[in-house]
Amino acid sequence: MDELRILAIGPAQPLVDVIAPGLASLLPHFKIHPVAKPLEAIQEMERGHVIAGLTFVQEAADEATVAALLHDMQSSHLTVPVFVITSENDVYQRLRFFEWGAVDCQAWPLDLSRLAALIDVLAVRQRAQCAAPEAQTRAAPAPAPAPAPAPAPATEEPSAEPTQTANSAKGPPAAAKMSQASQRVVAGFVFASRAMRELYDHIEAAAESDATVLLTGETGTGKSHVSRAIHDLSPRRKNPFVVVECGGLSPTLLESELFGHVRGAFTGADRDHVGKFAVVEDGTILLDEIDCVPLEAQAKLLRVFEDRIYEPVGSNRTAKFKARVIAATNQPLNRLAAEGKFRPDLYFRLNVVEFTLPPLRECREAIGPLAENFLKIYAERAKRPIDGITFPALEAMLAYDWPGNIRELRNTLERAVTLCRREVLDVADLPDSIRKAAAQAGQSVPLAARIPVRNELDEARQLGERQRILQALAKHNNNRTQVAKELGISRVALYKKLRKFGIAEVPA
Repeated sequence: MDELRILAIGPAQPLVDVIAPGLASLLPHFKIHPVAKPLEAIQEMERGHVIAGLTFVQEAADEATVAALLHDMQSSHLTVPVFVITSENDVYQRLRFFEWGAVDCQAWPLDLSRLAALIDVLAVRQRAQCAAPEAQTRAAPAPAPAPAPAPAPATEEPSAEPTQTANSAKGPPAAAKMSQASQRVVAGFVFASRAMRELYDHIEAAAESDATVLLTGETGTGKSHVSRAIHDLSPRRKNPFVVVECGGLSPTLLESELFGHVRGAFTGADRDHVGKFAVVEDGTILLDEIDCVPLEAQAKLLRVFEDRIYEPVGSNRTAKFKARVIAATNQPLNRLAAEGKFRPDLYFRLNVVEFTLPPLRECREAIGPLAENFLKIYAERAKRPIDGITFPALEAMLAYDWPGNIRELRNTLERAVTLCRREVLDVADLPDSIRKAAAQAGQSVPLAARIPVRNELDEARQLGERQRILQALAKHNNNRTQVAKELGISRVALYKKLRKFGIAEVPA
């Protein structure tokens, strides 16, 4: 059997001078093979007998290089596990690498013995997987030789493509597509959690059709953004997207807003008014808070959706309705229909394709990426040099239930950016309600129980790193130079970590 290899991908000095030699001494039965560029790594993986890949992210540009490597591996259907080592312990950066397909992401300085143990386990697993098919082949009886195929008639044309080639032309497997889709930001909406990534797959499919869509979910879950995403992903994307806020409009005003009216149709109608149904043309119309439409207006809406025609208020001329309809509500329409508050026939007409947006408390893994996205937006808008969130602040946000969902999170980050006077957001920049929730949760619910399983290891490492820094500070009486030297990092990197973990000084 050929010797298994570990690829050290990239020219980073810690990878070449420390990590590769260290692993060579810990894993003498593997060959450490350095490759300078991702393309060379892909070629080596295609040749086979590669048990793992290692890469080091030292500068900002390295992140894009590693992302391209992981993407190309998925496109080439390569399953070699890749370990990413980062010079900065940035939780959001590490989450991105996990999303792109890295098997693990560790911060520098590195625990080489742990990394060697993980690679050794993967090697044993690979040997077992390779041995199983060989054993089955030896145990199975030899198949009878297949009869030779009859020669084709001279007039029959050969097949243009073999079956394997035709299948491979269909594109990358579902896993690769999910990895790409997980990074999508459409219409300003970040599909960050697992539930929202699954929703993205569904709306991407539904966007190709003209089917009516019903969006349900609590207030602030992003229904208007998702409706815009459906429009932007659809063939109608170049046509208008029109939003009608149905709540708070009287029946007359709602009909005038939708259908338009002619002069003299009612008191105060001193001129013709073009309705939203005419403005939207061949685009998409969102009827937000559809549950607030009065019953008498619901009957007219049903006729429009069924017959695709309508009449402006006060007119006897019909007009064609050509737009796609998306309806949104934070109330269960089936319950309202059972209570007689919503027409059942209109409910069934709207409920062709229904998507329910989950509340933020049910997908807490989205809080970090969403907060980072909002922080970037509002920091750039306010021209503030804020480039991160401390670990205690992130922990506090994870402990909060967010009754206002994504809208409340967005407003919280805007407020925090406005009040913050440092380079990173801290717990003090968050509202009292979030700080109180964090204090209560800290007394009864451990952090690991509030974070999804996929992030438990990452959070445990951060807690361990914070504790290690505190020990070094106590040992050296808060001497930052000595602490940085002991930890093997620069003073700049140490100060960044102190800000991120919310560490000031420890008692001498």
